[in-house]
Amino acid sequence: MRASELTGSLLACWVAKAMKYEKVRIGPIGCSYSVGHNTHIFAPHERWDQGQLVLEKLLELGGVSLDKVGDAYFVTVAHKTNRVHHKRVVHEMGETALVALCRCYVVITHGAKVPEE
Repeated sequence: MRASELTGSLLACWVAKAMKYEKVRIGPIGCSYSVGHNTHIFAPHERWDQGQLVLEKLLELGGVSLDKVGDAYFVTVAHKTNRVHHKRVVHEMGETALVALCRCYVVITHGAKVPEE
């Protein structure tokens, strides 16, 4: 599946995997992860308090721009790769700023295509 097509709980779970959260799963209440005996609902594509973590991760990687054109949001991240003096630029879009940020983070961490799980 293309990362640019991820939505809802599936998008949230891929972000959780990118953030190295453990015991990530989709259940009847959406995406969740567990720490010890505590389960946490995770919806960074809908909640700014959680989406802010995604933005902070992207800012650590390099320059981030967010633009709105019509009803769509576009995120561009220019970040350094493992190669010396080499930058990679990633563009993603979404119906909200949080969706665009989350998709961009998944592309950077897992690539443009992710396994369908």
